[in-house]
Amino acid sequence: MVALILVTSGLWGTRVFADEIVTLTTVYQGVNAFDFKALRSTINKQPKWDGEGLPSLSLDNAVKNAKKSLDGSEKKLMMVELSRIVDPKRITEDTKWYYKITFSSNQRKFPEDVVVLFDGTVILPERATRGN
Repeated sequence: MVALILVTSGLWGTRVFADEIVTLTTVYQGVNAFDFKALRSTINKQPKWDGEGLPSLSLDNAVKNAKKSLDGSEKKLMMVELSRIVDPKRITEDTKWYYKITFSSNQRKFPEDVVVLFDGTVILPERATRGN
């Protein structure tokens, strides 16, 4: 998948116009913030779930996908959050969900978070940048 991002420069610095990217959640670790972002096209392809019955991706498979995406050190599952994707451009649609899975590791100061969409797509955090 290729995303087209328009970058322009001027006296005010570099700006990235990423209206096709949706921030799912932000995690704070100490003074740093980390965003979990997905392309709107990826979100649109997600299976719908109305909150009834079992979701299309089981919790076990979501945890397995998340562990595979992290480095090889031993991880201990700390917490799983199930959240709706809230897209400001489609605020009325709330049938798409994701897991935010948190692991602890003896080798890291802070826990490691991973977002897993219901089609199995794993999203790793990016350091958040705040505009002027």
